[in-house]
Amino acid sequence: MKTNQHNTRPSYFKKWQPGLTHSLKSLTTLFLFSILLFSSKTFAQTAPVNPPSGGFAIDGNLKANTTAGDWVAGSGSGGFVLTNLGVPLDPTKTYNLLDRYNSSLDLIFTVGSKVDGNPNSDWHWSAQMPPDKNDINHGLVHISKDILGND
Repeated sequence: MKTNQHNTRPSYFKKWQPGLTHSLKSLTTLFLFSILLFSSKTFAQTAPVNPPSGGFAIDGNLKANTTAGDWVAGSGSGGFVLTNLGVPLDPTKTYNLLDRYNSSLDLIFTVGSKVDGNPNSDWHWSAQMPPDKNDINHGLVHISKDILGND
């Protein structure tokens, strides 16, 4: 007589197993959805620097819409580092770099090493239309100190 060594579970477990598996999947899905839903606010953070007053908001907005500062003035009380026209308040610390966009006159790198190349001799550029993913129109840079005055 053949016996099935692998099927040693009690008979009541066979009845509960589909329901238990479904419940665990539902609880796991609910848990992961809760993390996604409630963690969306945790991505916006503030760099503790001055200027701008209130720190620098890292939230994907350009306007200071909270107590934290940002690139330009907004409805919040935080400071800002550019005028609404994009002019730096302190040009020695903030840069608004404008580049041609969607233009065959744009300067792009044509030759260069990704890792160990010497940018002074190995990298070359020419005026031509860049690929869409590389065509950047605005580049914003701000250099600041932390709230204790350290670089």
